Amino acid sequence: NQSDAAVSIDPVFRVSGMASELWHPDTGVSERAASQPADAGTKIPLRLDGHGSVFVVFRKTSDRPVPDAPAATAGLQIVKAIYAAIDGSGSGDVTERLRQQVANGALHSAVTVDALGSDPAPFRIKRLHLDYTVNGKPASANYGENELIAITAGDRIAGPWKVEFADQAFTFDSLTSWSNRPEAALKYFSGTATYAIQFNAADVGKRVTLDLGAVDCLAEVTLNGRPFAAVWKSPYEVDVTAAIKTGPNELSIKVASTWHNRLVGLRREPEPAGLAPAWTSTMPQYRPDEPLLPAGLIGPVTLRGAAIK
Repeated sequence: NQSDAAVSIDPVFRVSGMASELWHPDTGVSERAASQPADAGTKIPLRLDGHGSVFVVFRKTSDRPVPDAPAATAGLQIVKAIYAAIDGSGSGDVTERLRQQVANGALHSAVTVDALGSDPAPFRIKRLHLDYTVNGKPASANYGENELIAITAGDRIAGPWKVEFADQAFTFDSLTSWSNRPEAALKYFSGTATYAIQFNAADVGKRVTLDLGAVDCLAEVTLNGRPFAAVWKSPYEVDVTAAIKTGPNELSIKVASTWHNRLVGLRREPEPAGLAPAWTSTMPQYRPDEPLLPAGLIGPVTLRGAAIK
């Protein structure tokens, strides 16, 4: 998939009488594919995330179980989505486009012309206004250009979060980009921070997914002492079925950012309070008014397949 938007396709492969499997290059997981005979071979329904890919492998036999049909997932409904120029010079209704990208009770997309399918006002700054319902409760959100959209129908893990940056610790009542914080030590921070929280889980199902929402740029989850592979692209989701338990759970999320905000900070404040001196072999020619990039765990962090109590 070479677009920012998730797509669902039903390709037909010119192969018959063999077992089919899906090998996921981003996680290393392989699984039996749901397939059905077609006139010209074998049809395999595929859903690919934005810029996602998968290997389809045909074997004589496979010992992996045939997957169950996906359960219908209610909870997230896109009511209205308008992509419009902030100066009022043009707008477009992208409701249906985003509805097609909802899967398993979640929407992961981006505010780009590629993902939304049209440009209502070329060469103008635009934003997306989104009205939706989660489990019947109405909500709305605004997104700027190039922002990630991450909405899920799961139970939200609310703050406060304990967050450790190098040699400093903070409490975040709610998740936000480091670049939105008032403290220079966080606004211009580049590196790795660790978020920690305890939550109580109930009604744990057969499969439980932790959705981190928006992340910039890499995250590594540890749940009840069990580490999981790093996630580095949208959707930032981790299957935590093997680690979650009914009752109290200890969640830790390490998040690493890029070098950008620290280098911009050097142009604005050469020695901001709370930050160690920075050194780099090459310095991009940033200006003091260079925009900061989103950084950190932005969320929302939600749990699908279990309830938060």
